[in-house]
Amino acid sequence: MTLYSSKDFKKYNKIALFEGHFGQFYVSPYNSKEIFFMSTEGKEGTEQIVFKSNDGGKSWGQVYYNSDDSMMLADMTFSPSNRNEIFLVKNDKEHGIEIIESHDSGIHWSKANSTKEIIISTHLVIDPNNSKHFLVSASNGLWESIDGGVSWKQITTSESLTAIFALSKNDNVYFTTRESINEGCIYELNNGKIKKISIPNMGELIYNVGIAYQNSTGKVYVIVIRQNESNSMYDTTLYYIKNDSFNKVTNIKSKYSTLPNLIFDATNSNVIYFYSYKNIYKVVLS
Repeated sequence: MTLYSSKDFKKYNKIALFEGHFGQFYVSPYNSKEIFFMSTEGKEGTEQIVFKSNDGGKSWGQVYYNSDDSMMLADMTFSPSNRNEIFLVKNDKEHGIEIIESHDSGIHWSKANSTKEIIISTHLVIDPNNSKHFLVSASNGLWESIDGGVSWKQITTSESLTAIFALSKNDNVYFTTRESINEGCIYELNNGKIKKISIPNMGELIYNVGIAYQNSTGKVYVIVIRQNESNSMYDTTLYYIKNDSFNKVTNIKSKYSTLPNLIFDATNSNVIYFYSYKNIYKVVLS
């Protein structure tokens, strides 16, 4: 994996190369020079390694390693209320998850909690108003904990893709699911009540769905990736939700699938990015 930086999306500078490793980069929301690389596959096969840089990627050090090949690193989450608290989610190859936590920005790690109920998690989010309120998206549904991961409640049995806390929307939770191989849905959760928000039907198969909350504007955005019947073209549409309605922002067609992730520009709330493995797309809102 290679990490690059760019000021204008025209010229790119290589920051770091992890040869033979595959994984995900994470940037601290509190310090942009604090970058983590979570490697889930390396030269020795399945490797549970986390590297950290404190200087924007110039130098790196290993801060976590686990040789237990029965567990797979799935996600890293930064606490929204404590700048030094970080969580790692690990999937057991059989059943269950394990949550590892650090209280000193990744220097030391300890086991927080584990459960056998959740299967193949993909994402952990934490309530900005309650540091003990966790949501985990997994292949066997969306799971909620109100005691920091000690006990869990299953919200839905359908595969959950991602979830967000929307503070400006009466502290609602929005989450996406895969109801079947061709159907994706969005739900709103408030005080235990679940409401389905229908995705516009465009006559194509829904390949993937992503959802994100923009803190600066309080808007909930949805990215819907559709695929034609011949599987030769992907149609990606960006919406924002208002009064349970989908308002179209932009649309692109490509032979490459985009990823269901959005990045909001920290300096300009009118700029949004999304990307595929081939391209980066910049959206300037009117």
